[in-house]
Amino acid sequence: MAEDLHHQLSDFESSIDSLLPNMDAVAEFRCPAAPVDWTHADRAVAKSLSENPAPFTLPPASGARGVVFRTGSTWKNGRRLIALSVFFGYLACVTGIGSADEFWEYSPYRVLVMMVVKNSPGMQMQTASALRSYLEDRCAVTAGPVWQVTLSEEQPSAAWLGDRPPDLVGESFPPAWSVYDKILFLHVDLEWNGARITAREFDVATRQFGSRIHRTTRQPSHVPRVVFRTFCEAFLPLAQFRIDQEDEDLVHLSFKGQELKAAADDFRLFEPGGVLIPIFRRNDREGRPRPDGIQQVPWTYLAMNPKVEGKSLQARIFSATKRPFGLRRRGRIEQYAITARLTSEATELHLVSQVDPTQPVAGCSILERAASEPAPDTQAAEGKDPKNAYQLLGVSDRDGMFRLDRSKDPIRTVWIKSGQLLLAKLPVVPGLQPVMEVPLPEDEARLRAEGKLTALRNNLIDLVTRRSILIVRIRTRLDAGDIDGAKRLFEQLDDLPRRLEFHRDIEQQEQLAKSNDPQTQRRIDGLFTRTKAVLGSFLDPRELTRLQDDINAASRKQ
Repeated sequence: MAEDLHHQLSDFESSIDSLLPNMDAVAEFRCPAAPVDWTHADRAVAKSLSENPAPFTLPPASGARGVVFRTGSTWKNGRRLIALSVFFGYLACVTGIGSADEFWEYSPYRVLVMMVVKNSPGMQMQTASALRSYLEDRCAVTAGPVWQVTLSEEQPSAAWLGDRPPDLVGESFPPAWSVYDKILFLHVDLEWNGARITAREFDVATRQFGSRIHRTTRQPSHVPRVVFRTFCEAFLPLAQFRIDQEDEDLVHLSFKGQELKAAADDFRLFEPGGVLIPIFRRNDREGRPRPDGIQQVPWTYLAMNPKVEGKSLQARIFSATKRPFGLRRRGRIEQYAITARLTSEATELHLVSQVDPTQPVAGCSILERAASEPAPDTQAAEGKDPKNAYQLLGVSDRDGMFRLDRSKDPIRTVWIKSGQLLLAKLPVVPGLQPVMEVPLPEDEARLRAEGKLTALRNNLIDLVTRRSILIVRIRTRLDAGDIDGAKRLFEQLDDLPRRLEFHRDIEQQEQLAKSNDPQTQRRIDGLFTRTKAVLGSFLDPRELTRLQDDINAASRKQ
């Protein structure tokens, strides 16, 4: 088998020489499972490829999407390595040996950089050229083969760096970007005493814009270094993940390019203990994302273990739901996790109504599990009061806002309660975004109904107390033979409200307590049902009837 492969490889290498004597070292394989990208080219070759983008395409093998060679400058070095890559990649497409996932960790990031330099006094073009050259060189000497950086002459759109970048999915996605993994936008505002730099990345696989990174420097000589540092902070490594077979709360991560050796020893593609955001991508038969096929798993994060054991990268799932990834996933679905970059010291939780997002929810209690206490579910299972597991962080203001600061744990799980009702249990990453909108069930109608019923219950308690006292006094008078005194007290007892009157008041309040939220309406209905049940155990009219009969019998004996 090995000898046959050796002969086939030699024949394949000779065929490449005869077909493309001046080819450059780039080949792209697209197999049915997912694209497998092979790229072995230094910066000079990459530059020549960008200048000579004309492709030469071989007929695709059965089941393969095609093999594309891009022509360029003379191929002098690395011919054997490229032939090996092309051969075994093509063999994998033809025979099904291997899969895209096997090469994911060895695939570099293809990064397109779009940079604009403004406000340079009289030397804008020269400064821009110098910054581009510096950025290109620093990427090469720092990341080495992990990044393959191409600097574009095109300037980034202001919308891509704005507060709300456009949704680049479907027809709005620029087709020229499909050959890259990352599109990184840089805006450098030069001043006489320094610069302001803004950076943001766009991840091609997940069609996600990253957070804007802002940096400033007051030293003109430091501008290139700050630009490169901002570039690095905006870059968000991408991983694939799979759920552990034994622990459904654990996932295994595989970062793109993690097995490639960086040029600088201090270069880190990812940091243990970081947070990632899971994203599902559903593709069509051509490998393109379907309309609405890219979805970020709501209220779900992956927390990497702070310690890496060997090559095993694991992360714990934090989610508002028990099964955020579902039980079964059909179709061509890719599971990605993109690194979460914390850009501030806190996140403002904006509590709003699910029914009307313009309506803030004020007065909600924000709680967190005390670090020294077991989880609430554990305490309840042990027969303890689960309230001891919570500590109150604060209450949302009249605008529905609450500030949640960063802590030693990047992910904080908070409980949001309205009165005694738990509205939501959410994982939050403080600092990931300045403001996070939290839609909550509309609870104002329930609170009004609860207030009315509380007043009715208090009146009921007062009435039951007064009634019980009068009944005892009437019995005492009867035992003492004071029939007239007992009759006068019975008249006072008979003037007190009856059960029918309370029942009528409850039904009147029930007709007024309506909500547009079905879940809230069910809670309101439950409140009235329980109140009616309590009413049935008090104000029994038969007790008054028996007391009246005892008074009449005592009168006849007299």
